Amino acid sequence: MENKELDREFVENQRARLEELRAELVRMVEGLEEDQRYRAEEEGDYTEHDSGDMSHSLFTREMDATVEQTVEVRLRNVERALQKIEEGTYGVCDETGEPIPRGRLEAIPEAIYTVEVQQRHERERRPPISSCTWARCSCRRPTGRTSRRSCPCPPADAGSTRRP
Repeated sequence: MENKELDREFVENQRARLEELRAELVRMVEGLEEDQRYRAEEEGDYTEHDSGDMSHSLFTREMDATVEQTVEVRLRNVERALQKIEEGTYGVCDETGEPIPRGRLEAIPEAIYTVEVQQRHERERRPPISSCTWARCSCRRPTGRTSRRSCPCPPADAGSTRRP
């Protein structure tokens, strides 16, 4: 199956963009790995650092891991898009077989899903938001509150008409 909206020139331009993007993403992954090795050498033994240093180091590691994971996912999508060019299926959604609009491919050359499918995948990956769990609360707002002290709302049975 192919996307009839895309001509050969467009696909070849996209191939060039994807190859440049792949090279850039590979450099980013290598740079992140090098940063991690350097930081590991610098940190040494945690007993030499105070808790603030340790907290900062852990935060930096978590941020780097998140960035690296995002870059790796994008790199996989770039690789898949290049594979789809070779197969003659570039611009066709991997899941539904529907054409991916040209404008989406211009904006995101590595797109392998339609917007609707991509949004569904993102919703499925996102962890659920916890709600206010104080038993007498009326808000059920997305928070981590579990007690009256931490919830600014009036109890559900307080007879108040005030809504947060």
